[in-house]
This record gives sequence, C-alpha cells and structure tokens, in this order.
Amino acid sequence: MHSLISLYRFDQDRPFTDAERALFERAAFHLVAAASHALFMHVCTLAHADDDDERFAICDRHGLLYQSEPGFRDLLERVFGISSSRGLPFDLPARGECENARGLCVEARPMGDLFSVRIWRRRAIDGLAGRDRAIVDGVCRGMTFKDIGRELQLAPSTISNRLYRVYRELGVTSRSSLVRLIHGQG
Repeated sequence: MHSLISLYRFDQDRPFTDAERALFERAAFHLVAAASHALFMHVCTLAHADDDDERFAICDRHGLLYQSEPGFRDLLERVFGISSSRGLPFDLPARGECENARGLCVEARPMGDLFSVRIWRRRAIDGLAGRDRAIVDGVCRGMTFKDIGRELQLAPSTISNRLYRVYRELGVTSRSSLVRLIHGQG
C-alpha cells in the first residue's frame, strides 16, 4: 500500500518557504498515520466479530507486527512471557487453519502481502470438528434439527446424534446451556 500526498500552490511565482515545507512534512506524517489507523480499524471491524476476548494485528509473512489492537501484545506477553518483541512468538498458521499456541488459538488471513492475525484464548468450541461446530452454530441461531440438516445436507437424526455427542464433550445438558457456554455466559 502506498500513499501520495501532494501540495500545490496556484501562484507558481511564490515558492513554498522552509517553514511551510516543514509544516507540510509534519502534517503529511500525521495524515498517513491517521489513514493507516482508520484502515486498520475498518479491517479489524470487518474481519472479526465483536468478541472482547479476541485480539487482532497486521503482520508480514515473517511475523513482524505492523499494527495491533490494544491488548494484542499484552496477551502475547501473558502467554509467552515476551514484552518487547516486534514479532510473533509463533509461526503463522496455513490459510484457513486455526492453530493452538500455548492455549491461544491463532488464525491468519492473507491481505495482499500482509496477514491479518487473530488470537484468542482457547474456548470449548475450539476443540470441535468442523461439522460439529456448524451444528452448534445452527443451534445458537435457533435452528431446528431439520433446518440444520438441510443446510449441512445431513439427516435430522444425524444432527441430533452429533449434537448429543457435543453435549457430552462440552459437559452441557441442553440447548440453552450450550448457547450460554458458547456465548461466554456459562
């Protein structure tokens, strides 16, 4: 990503003074920094849900941090015991993969030459297989076994059996307790 800021004066016979050039350089730095921060916050909002336990950053393929949300480095420091590193203390996971790094789940998505990195403390649902997660997602959206089965192309009885296996795995006994657990209230 490149930014270009130009300043023109209509009166070509009157050149910029040194003080005006210095003022422009200071203003340009702050304008670029503000635009970068606004883009970061926009990408952060689009990329991830409003989960207070998730932290987000932008890095390159080597894990060098370019920008991070408040709390991203604090969480890394608590989990990995590092405080001043500008890089990630783990390798980026493959595209579409979510990896476990000392109890943190790590997900990276490419954004041109950079990556958006999302980290969060491992939750109960993070240990579920893809289909089971989709079933839990359907339950949390208030769908019936029949609706979930239609969406996943599975029989309603299969949805029911898998859901009860998920109940045992997560230690819950009902849809409402599952929803509370998933939404952090249980």
